[in-house]
Amino acid sequence: MSTPGQIKLTLNPGEFFRELIHTATSNQQISISPDMEFYLVNLLCEFISPVKLAISIGEIDVFDTPLALLVKAALEAPPSEQLKIYKVLGDTSLYLSGYFQDYCLRKTIDLDYFMSIGSHAYRNVSSLLKYQRSSGPRPAIFAELSEQFSGLVSIVADVADQSGSTKASDILTLYDRWSQTPTDRLRKLLLKNGVIPQGGGTKDKNTQ
Repeated sequence: MSTPGQIKLTLNPGEFFRELIHTATSNQQISISPDMEFYLVNLLCEFISPVKLAISIGEIDVFDTPLALLVKAALEAPPSEQLKIYKVLGDTSLYLSGYFQDYCLRKTIDLDYFMSIGSHAYRNVSSLLKYQRSSGPRPAIFAELSEQFSGLVSIVADVADQSGSTKASDILTLYDRWSQTPTDRLRKLLLKNGVIPQGGGTKDKNTQ
C-alpha cells in the first residue's frame, strides 16, 4: 500500500523482463523450464547495473575485461573462487552474445567463440557444484544452461529486439532516475518508451 506523496510506477524490472522473455520464447519457438525463466529474468535484471567481480587478484570489470582473461583468471584461481568466476563468465557470455548480437555481427566478432566460452563455463559450474556439494543452486540448472546455451542466446537477442531503439537496460535506468527525481522531462521519456508513470513530475523540467 502506497503512502501519501509516494510515487507509484507501473514498471517492475522482473515483470518487465519476464514479459519480454515470454514473448521471445514464443517468437523463437523455444521451450524453457520455470527455473530457466527465473534465471534469465534475474540475469537481465542484474546486468542493468553490473557490479565488479571481486576476487583475490583484485576487482574485475566484466564489461572491460576480455573473456579470455576471465577464463585465465578462472583456471588460475583457488577452488574457493573458481565457481564464482565461471558463473560470471557464463552469465557475461550469455548476455553479450544475446543482447549485443547485432553489434557483434557488425564488428565481425565470432559469436561462436562467445557461445563456446559461455557453455563451457556453465558446464564447469555444474561440475564444481557437484564436487563441492554446495547447498546453493542445483548443478542441474547450470547443466541445462550449458546444453541450451544457443537457444538461450536467441531468447536474449529477441528480448533486445523487442526493446526497440532504446535498450531495455536504458529504459530501466530511466525508470530508476524517475523514481529518484520525478521530472516532467523524464516522465515524457518514459511515456515515449511505453512506460506510464503515475504521479510525480513536479520538479524543474531541466533537472536531470
